[in-house]
Amino acid sequence: MKRTFKKILPIVLLVATARLFAQDGDTEKKEKKRYEFFRERNISKTYSASGNTLNIDNQFGEVKVTTWDKNEIKVDIHIETSSTKKELADKTFDRIDVTDKQEGKEINFKTIMNKNGKDENTSCNNCSNTMSIDYDIHIPANNALNIENSFGSIVIPDYTGPVSLTNKYGSLTADKLSKSEKVWV
Repeated sequence: MKRTFKKILPIVLLVATARLFAQDGDTEKKEKKRYEFFRERNISKTYSASGNTLNIDNQFGEVKVTTWDKNEIKVDIHIETSSTKKELADKTFDRIDVTDKQEGKEINFKTIMNKNGKDENTSCNNCSNTMSIDYDIHIPANNALNIENSFGSIVIPDYTGPVSLTNKYGSLTADKLSKSEKVWV
């Protein structure tokens, strides 16, 4: 009897643990963890869509694309850091910047993680921190779109325009991409 119990107990524990992890991963959209000290900022930019190409270069966040019938491209960006230590939340937040510019028919957004050029130490003992730079893009489905994202996800619906997607260390959720030029995950 004891031998049977010793053989079965590890299997039962393994199955129970696996079920807990599986249930945790089933949630559609998990709430982001936020610690006691946090800082956040929103950026919103709108450009004409007429023949323009949108280029996004992001890291540490989600890039979500929504198509619409307006003749404009709207990019909303939410930057957030949080930590159990105020100084760490502030340092991390102050290192993040987003640049945007239009050059001819190219609209460029880029997340910069070390905007002041210094290699500052943002680690600490016995503390935790989070950061995210999330892009919410509204664009006509036929405009050219290039997205590069690292350490986050890309979500894109049916898209009829030329599209290039590169995602390093993240996930891609896409519907039908009629003119995909490059998709690399």
